[in-house]
Amino acid sequence: MKNIYMVAALLLILHSAAPADTHYVAPPGVGVNPSGTFTNWNIAATSIIDAVNAASNGDTVLVSNGVYYLTNQVYVSTSIRVSSWNSGNLDRDGTVIDGHNYNGKLITNRCFYLNNAGAVVEGLTITNGRYMNSAWQDCGAGVRMAAGTLRHCLVTGNIQTNNQGWVSSTEEGGGGIYANGANSMITNCDISGNYSYIRGGGVFLTTGAQMWNCRVMFNAARGTMGGGIAMPSGYLYNSIIVSNIAASTTTYGGGIGMREQGVVRNCLVMANVSSNSLGGGIGTWGGDGNTIVENCTIVTNIGRGIYKGWWTRTTYFRNTIVYDNTAGQFSDTSGGYYSFTNCCIPQAGLIGSGNITNQEPRFADAPGRDYRLAVQSPCANSGLNQDWMVGFSDLDGRSRRDRFSGVVDMGCYEYLPRGVIFKLY
Repeated sequence: MKNIYMVAALLLILHSAAPADTHYVAPPGVGVNPSGTFTNWNIAATSIIDAVNAASNGDTVLVSNGVYYLTNQVYVSTSIRVSSWNSGNLDRDGTVIDGHNYNGKLITNRCFYLNNAGAVVEGLTITNGRYMNSAWQDCGAGVRMAAGTLRHCLVTGNIQTNNQGWVSSTEEGGGGIYANGANSMITNCDISGNYSYIRGGGVFLTTGAQMWNCRVMFNAARGTMGGGIAMPSGYLYNSIIVSNIAASTTTYGGGIGMREQGVVRNCLVMANVSSNSLGGGIGTWGGDGNTIVENCTIVTNIGRGIYKGWWTRTTYFRNTIVYDNTAGQFSDTSGGYYSFTNCCIPQAGLIGSGNITNQEPRFADAPGRDYRLAVQSPCANSGLNQDWMVGFSDLDGRSRRDRFSGVVDMGCYEYLPRGVIFKLY
C-alpha cells in the first residue's frame, strides 16, 4: 500500500512539473489555421483568438510579425503570455492587432480584454479598437483590464464612446485602456492618439490599477476628466504625459484628471491643453478620499498648470514644480481643500510650507524641453524626504534621494552634478 501512495505522489509531481506549451500565430497566408493546439510554426494559427483559447495556465502564445484583423475581442482569462515574435525578439511596431474600425466599417469591437492576474500581453501595436459601452465599467476600446499586465505595447487610434453616442459626465472611460483593480499593471507602453467621448482619452485608471514608465501623448477626451489620463483611484509613476487635450468646456485636466484617491509620482506633465483652462496639466475634483501629486514637473500647459475643483477632500502637492503654464500656475474653487509642501510655484498665497514662490525653477534647457534642473536651481536639495523614496528612481532612473546630501530634489528629475570627483586619501 505504501508503494501505491509513493507512485501516486510521483505521478502528481510529474504532472505538476509538466513543461508549458507554446502556441504559434502567423498572418493569413503564412499560418494554416488548422483546428488543434498550434504547437509549432508549421501548424500555426492565423487567429490570435484561436491560439489564446487553446492555451492553458503557464503557456505562451507567440505572434509572428504581421497585421491581424479582429472580428471579436481577444479575451485572456488564463495566466498565459501573449507576445510578439520576430526571430526571437519582440517586434512591437511590426506586430499589429487591428480592431477593424476604419474605412466606414465601424465595427464595435475592442481589441483585448485581460482578466487574469497572471496574464501578460507584450510587444504589440493595438489599434483601431472601437467600443460603445453599455454599463458603468464596460469600458476600454483598445484594452480592458480587470487583471493582468500590459507591457512594451503601443496603444493607438482607439475610440471609446457610450451607448448614447454623445458626451457622458458620469460613466467611466478609456479610449486606449481601461484598467480596474490592484492586479492590473501597465508598464513601458506608449498610449497615443486615442479618443474618448466619456473620460480618459488615453487611459482610465481606477480601484488601485498601476501604470509605470509610460508615455501618454496626443489623446483627447470630451467627458468630465482627463484628456490623457482619468484616474479616480489609480497609481501613476515615472511617466511622461504630453500634448493631450481636454476637448470640451466641461472637461478638467488636459493631461491628468484626478479624484478620490489617485496618486501621481515622478511624472512630467507638459504641453497639454484644457479647453476651459481648468487644469491644462492636472485637474482634481471631488471624490471620497485625498489625492496626492508628488515630485512632478508640470510645465507649458495650455490653461492653468493645476486646478483644484470643489469638494471637501484635500489634494496634497509635494516636491512639485509648476511653471510657465499659460493661464497661471494654480487655481482653486474648493475653498482651501489643498496643501502645498516644498513645491516651486511662482505664485503667492499657497497654503502650506517650504514652498518657493518668488524664484524660477531654473531648468537645464526649457526652450529645448529639457526640464532637468540647472546649476544653482533653487529646487535642488529642497524637497521633503518621504518613506516611499527608498529604492525609488526619478524619471531618468536615478536614485530619488541625492547620494551626497541625502535630500530629494523638487520635480521629476534629480539634479546630476557636473564635474570631476577626486578621492583624497
